[in-house]
Order: sequence, then structure tokens, then C-alpha cells
Amino acid sequence: MTKNLELVKEINLELNNQINPKDILFFSGAGISIPPPTNLPCGVDLHRMLLEYAELFSKEDARQLSLGLCFEETVSRLSKLHNKEDNFNQFLNILTEVFICREQDGLLNLVPNDYHKYFDWHLNNFGVHFTVNLDQLIETNRKSKSYIISTKEKAIEYNYPIPTLILEGFLLKVHGDATLDEWKTQGCLIENIQQFNTDFKNYLDYFVNNANFVIFVGYGGVDKFDITPYFTEKNNGHFSNTNALWIEFGGGNDLRKPKKISNDCASIISKFNKSMVIETLHPEIILNGLFKNSPIIINAQRCDYEYNKEIDRFLKDRFDGLNSKKL
Repeated sequence: MTKNLELVKEINLELNNQINPKDILFFSGAGISIPPPTNLPCGVDLHRMLLEYAELFSKEDARQLSLGLCFEETVSRLSKLHNKEDNFNQFLNILTEVFICREQDGLLNLVPNDYHKYFDWHLNNFGVHFTVNLDQLIETNRKSKSYIISTKEKAIEYNYPIPTLILEGFLLKVHGDATLDEWKTQGCLIENIQQFNTDFKNYLDYFVNNANFVIFVGYGGVDKFDITPYFTEKNNGHFSNTNALWIEFGGGNDLRKPKKISNDCASIISKFNKSMVIETLHPEIILNGLFKNSPIIINAQRCDYEYNKEIDRFLKDRFDGLNSKKL
């Protein structure tokens, strides 16, 4: 396997297993939960399932629409349609069932993969992680009391002070905490179309500014809300002390600079001091070279469509039952 490890030195990133976890802020998306044994779908596939089973489009129409519509808009639209006076949202309850980590008969039982264990270790060693992912697999086995800060208004009521010295790991979540929480609401899935509130922006600004590197992994850069406005409202080079590495999944087994990057990706990385986009089928080449004593990511391969059969059937059955009640 050709690794081309020298490429990342252009942004002063040394893959020598000597980096302090506090110096790296990870930014992750749904791509980290695709590899086995977790086998969750990527955003486009999940979107297709919702359009097909919850909105009753044909499979082909749902596939085409999932490429053009925004996932957040679909979730918000369906959420409003199924909202009830008792604050129990049938649509969000079904979607939530896919992502909750629990052991109960008859429900999906999600298993953390090597990425989740790696990022859990990073949090437990005072790292900071910002995720737009919907599941709770990063924090499932968290040993320390890493703070979970979400954009949900009531979560901000914890009023964590922005630390001058990080003594705990911080996990910042956008719309991923889908469980029924202590406020008896269905988490941040209900707030999909929004700008970050001022408190959350301040937390994120602080952590990005105080990281040496921000590494994007498993993220496609297709968000039209939340993330994109947060970055695009800033001037180029705004994070003048922080370098960024965007790991794009694809290409071959080595590390290489892609011939073309998306407009959203280009816009986001332009806000950093130095930045680079690397394309590879093996993000673990980079991740395994960052820290001493971190778990090793071995199984990082995406098994396309292996997850669809189980989760497709799961969502189809749930929405068939919901739709039959309307008839």
C-alpha cells in the first residue's frame, strides 16, 4: 500500500504518534458509522428510505429526490406532519429507534466500530470532538464525564463555562442526540433547520481557535443548514492559528490530493490558516499515526449496501404500521 504520508506535512501535521489529543479537534459525519460492525447507512441512503417509506415515493423517485433535497428539510417536514399535542412525535420516534444504543429484543442493536472506540479514547484523553452524526456510538463507552454540549436550547442551560484549561473531553453535537432525554423531548432531531445559537457558536469558536488541527472525517460537506452558515459567515483565514485536514473517502488505497473538491468543502477549509484535502479509502492511515497508545483502527472499510437490508426492512415495517393507521 502506497501511503504518501509526506503530503500532510504541507500543513505541518506530523504522523509520528506524538501529537497531544488536546491539539486535535475532530469533526465527523455519518461516514464513521458505515463500517462494520455498526453498518449504519450514509445520509443519502437514509434520506432515500425516509422518502420511500414515510412519504411513499417509488424507490427510484425517492433515490433521485434524495440527491437533490436536503435531509434536514425532509426530517423537519415529516416531523411537523406527525407532531401531536402530547409532544410525542410518531415520526421522530421511529427515526430515533434506528440510532439509539440499547439491548432490547425486536430492536436494532448497534455495535460500536473501530472509529467509535478511537474517538471515545480521544475524548477520554481531553480531546474535543464535533459531530453531525445522528447516533450515540462515540459516547456509548465513555469512561470519563466528557461534556456533551448540544445545540438544543435546554442543553445549553447547563451553562458550562468555556474553559481556559480543558480538564475533560468535550463532545459537541448538532442534531444527533435522538434519545428521549430528561426533558422528555426527542432530542435534537426536532431542530434540524436552524442557525447555531450564540452559546453554541461561542463554544465552537473557542475549541476551533484553540486546536492546532481540525480533522474532518466521514463528512461529506452537504449540509445546507447549521454547519455551512457557521463557516461561510466567517472571513477566509478566520481561524488564523488552526490548520485543517479534510479526509475525503474515495480514490484508491494511497493518500492523494483529489482532482476536484466540492464548493462547500472549499468554502469551509478556506476559513483556516493552512488546509489540505486528502482522498483515500483508508483514513486509518492518518488517524493511526496521530497519537501514542490510542486504539488502532483496523476495520475501516465501508461495506456498501450490506446495512440496507436490515435497516430498510426495519424502517419499512415501522412506517407501514404508521401509514396503515391513517387509512
